[in-house]
Amino acid sequence: MMEKRKVVMCGVLSLLGLLSAVTAFAAEATRIKKSQVKVTTLDGFTRCSYNRSPAYNLGFASAIFLMMAQIIASVGSGCFCCRKGPAPTRSKWILALVSFIVSW
Repeated sequence: MMEKRKVVMCGVLSLLGLLSAVTAFAAEATRIKKSQVKVTTLDGFTRCSYNRSPAYNLGFASAIFLMMAQIIASVGSGCFCCRKGPAPTRSKWILALVSFIVSW
């Protein structure tokens, strides 16, 4: 029973990690290039215009998948809410927060 739970959790975390990586690479591929920005000047004001890109939404989805994987791994391993015994260190959550911010 416990072995099956570990396999399922590993599969779910692998899927979320793969989705996070795919959406992050897709966001990078669809970002707006410098050559796509149009600069216009009117009455001394400079204005930039460019087409919309799905890069922001894809990057946000990647960060959400990463956060979901972190929460599932922490709850599944009994890291902070289900553990009986000494409190875990906060360094794992600090690293998760940094990776979330960097991936966004």
